[in-house]
Amino acid sequence: MKKTHFLLLALYLLFSTHASAQYNTLNLWLKNGDVVKYSLADHITILATTPTELALESAGYRITYSVSDIRKFTVNNDTLPARIILAEGWNWMTPGLLQPIPVQTFTAATQILGETTSAINDPVLGIVGQLRELQSPAAYKINMTQAALYDFPQNSYAIGTPTVNLHQGWNWVGYPLPHAANLSAAFSGIQWTEGDCIAAHDAFAVYTDGKWVGSLQALTPMQGYLIKSVTARSYTYNTQSEAKARAMMCCSPDNNPSSSYYAYPNTMNIVAQLDACPTDSPLLLAYSGTDLRGSATPHADGRIYLTVHGSGSEPIHFVVTDNEGRQHKIQQTLSFTSDLIGTPHQPYILTPAQEDATPITHLAATPPAAHPVSIYTLSGVHLKTLQPTAGGSIQLLLDELPAGTYILRSGNVSCKVMKR
Repeated sequence: MKKTHFLLLALYLLFSTHASAQYNTLNLWLKNGDVVKYSLADHITILATTPTELALESAGYRITYSVSDIRKFTVNNDTLPARIILAEGWNWMTPGLLQPIPVQTFTAATQILGETTSAINDPVLGIVGQLRELQSPAAYKINMTQAALYDFPQNSYAIGTPTVNLHQGWNWVGYPLPHAANLSAAFSGIQWTEGDCIAAHDAFAVYTDGKWVGSLQALTPMQGYLIKSVTARSYTYNTQSEAKARAMMCCSPDNNPSSSYYAYPNTMNIVAQLDACPTDSPLLLAYSGTDLRGSATPHADGRIYLTVHGSGSEPIHFVVTDNEGRQHKIQQTLSFTSDLIGTPHQPYILTPAQEDATPITHLAATPPAAHPVSIYTLSGVHLKTLQPTAGGSIQLLLDELPAGTYILRSGNVSCKVMKR
């Protein structure tokens, strides 16, 4: 019998032995060296398998793995050692462990911020400051000089969640559970107030008309969040929410929100609406100087939920890009502030600025021996060239062109015109 066939048969017999048994934790040791780990408050059921597939079921979800990718698996009723992955730059995270983590653990960090305390990495003294350890379920912002992975085999992953006490205003709170959950499921049974807000490092949601709306849809294990509470209250996360198990409990934000995602520790969250929108599918961009700080498109409710990254009170200006890639300046500017601007019922109105051009309905030139007139888009694309008549005149009816701004060039002279 070939070695591969023997391995598959051995795995099949091993899996069949455990079929339909229930466990709290399960480790899959993959052939590429990775270990896929599950740890849930709800039981994991190992289902009967074929010689090529291993099926797991938990909280109403079924996960199937190819046996060809698995070297072995182990099951037990112990809690799971935790793994934290931090990217280079700023990360929002919560430790999610039963035991606190000393700040000295994060040797690649330059700064660690808590809600009321902080620590810095001194080149001589190491990591020093009032912040001594990271505790769940508090949230922290960590600035890393390089990506790093931390395993904590001596600490148990925190199954369940303690009571979270919120004061009025912004609170730094983590999500310590080992499975992702949408906002309504994670917060089921909690009475929120109109105007409450929860912000991740790349998205946010506002509580309005009895539901959460915005760009943030779900909570991710071991991520840190900022919750703005209209009133003081207490809550616990729903540990029974039906959510798919996570293969790795880690802090791992989305891959590509904007170029400044990891560069800045703070966010300004704007519920915006475009006035006199130049297109039916706008892309709203936020800049500080030439640095892109955030981008967003309208949601189903017509509002734009824009997360802007920053660190101080730097000026933020906006542009909107239309369907053809043309950018239109916005009249309004803001000083960056770590707060919520606008609400779904009272959005922050952004108005496209008047273009630096002359609105005209037609072009006529009648000097003797006039030069040809060339028409370009703002991005430099040549559209057409008009030749003068024998009498030296040129006329263009602009209804031939779509609405927009154009560059006209004739000889050494150029001007900008706008067709509405």
